This record gives sequence, C-alpha cells and structure tokens, in this order.
Amino acid sequence: MTNGHPDSEYFGWWFPQDDYGALYCTPNNNKMAEGDRCVYLYQDMKAGIIGTWRDGSMVTGKPAILQKFVVDGGLLKPVMEIVENKDEYTFFQSTSTSMTPDVMLPDIYEELHLYIAPSTIPSAGEGVFASTSFRNGDLIAAYNGIIISRENGFPSNELKSSHYIVETWDNLIIDIPQKYQSKDKYVASLGHKVNDSKNNNSVYKFCQHPRFGEITCVVAIRDIQGSSLLGPNKNDVIQYK
Repeated sequence: MTNGHPDSEYFGWWFPQDDYGALYCTPNNNKMAEGDRCVYLYQDMKAGIIGTWRDGSMVTGKPAILQKFVVDGGLLKPVMEIVENKDEYTFFQSTSTSMTPDVMLPDIYEELHLYIAPSTIPSAGEGVFASTSFRNGDLIAAYNGIIISRENGFPSNELKSSHYIVETWDNLIIDIPQKYQSKDKYVASLGHKVNDSKNNNSVYKFCQHPRFGEITCVVAIRDIQGSSLLGPNKNDVIQYK
C-alpha cells in the first residue's frame, strides 16, 4: 500500500466493529483481522486509520482520510490518504492505574468534528462543541480514561470527588485523572470534556475503539447542528453491550 492506496493483489474482508466503524483487513486462520495494510473507517466514512492489526486488534496505525472506494472482485476497497505530520497511533487498553501514553495525540475523527471552547453553561469551565452537524445515533467522541472496578472501591480521595466519573459495563467506572483534565495536558480523546446537561443531546454508550479498546463513547440522541454545545446527562442509565 502506498500512502493508503491498496495494492491490486491485496484482498481483504470488511469486519464490522460496532455501530461506529468498520475495518477492512485480511483475515487470519481464526477469521480475525490481521495484516499490515488494514484500514479502520469511522462512521462518518471520512476519518480513518491505516496500520497493523494482529488477531483482531490494532497494534499501530496512522491517521488518514478516505479519498474514494474502488471495486475489486465485487468488494469495495477504501483508498485513504495518510495525514501528513501526524504521529503514529499505538493501541493501549487502559487499566486502573494507566492510560494511553500518547496523551497529546488527537483522534482524527474528533479533530474533524469537534472543538473545545469555554462552555455556555455558567461555571462549567470548558465544553466540547460540534464543528459539523451530527445525526441521531452518530458517534460524537470517545471517553477514554482509567478503568476501575467498583468492587475494589475508590483508590484515592481524588477519585471519590471527581466530576468526570462515568458508570460503565460490568460494574466498572471510567475517570480522567486530575493531571489530564486540562486540554493542555490531554487531547487523545475529548469525551470527558462534554458538559453534564439535563437537556441532553447525547448519551454514553459502550464502544470498541481501535486505539483504546473497550471504552465509553458519547453518541448523539437527536440531530445536532454545528456550533452546538454537546452534553449527556450523567444521571441517565448508561447504554452498554
């Protein structure tokens, strides 16, 4: 593959990931995605990642933009253009003590659709705004952070008082450590910057992210116009697998 253009002899499958993306890659003997020329395409059919997958999971990848599809053997193949001057993504599934080391490497999908600005909600600090329109059901942002089991209790007083905690699947919670709450310290994902709102236009849902693995994502529950402040209601029941 040259700058995202598939070679004529390269033949892959489409692997549905969840409602928010799909993966084009060769299968291994276990019918899992595996190869060095795989393409993950986000739900917007524009943002993507080109890279290496092993046994169904990304190892490394470069941010890319879809240019077109070509038809080969009756199958659509994506033709991508790698975004220049961008560092490589590395897969990292968060634990209770650590999260992605690439804290200042933005997500290509969020870069195309979101921006951070002072919130229009009094005393809310920063908020996430839509730079493009979203439809009901669209992915808005990833909510990555440390993942902690409630069964083990809260390991610190900082976590007990955190305003960023989100309930997740299997009695787990996701939180952004205090040192990463500012956009000057962490921009790898922006889901933690959405404002809690009773008049919410989005919800938290389980998602399978190519870069972060199993996390929470923020998803639109109605059509949203550009420049709108984005926010779910943290008191709502979280929708997961």
